[in-house]
Amino acid sequence: MSVIAVVTNCSLIGMSPQVKAYFSESETQLILWTVAIEHVLLAFKFILSFIIPDVPKHIQIKLSRLEFESLEALKKKKMLEASELTKGIQ
Repeated sequence: MSVIAVVTNCSLIGMSPQVKAYFSESETQLILWTVAIEHVLLAFKFILSFIIPDVPKHIQIKLSRLEFESLEALKKKKMLEASELTKGIQ
């Protein structure tokens, strides 16, 4: 969604009359500048998305701990069920 937003906004800015006034001699130069700025913004966006994680580290740690505790509880429950089964057989 953000990629589409960057492309759309750069295109709209490139088509605005105020910007076209700066590039009155060459339409090709305007298009090249618009595409270059768009690529710089997209690169910046991808760098930021790589540097800043979606989930903060302390939340990742808490989720991992919760998953580990859940697995341990499940193991304990299965061991209790197995021991009750063996008691019932004897």
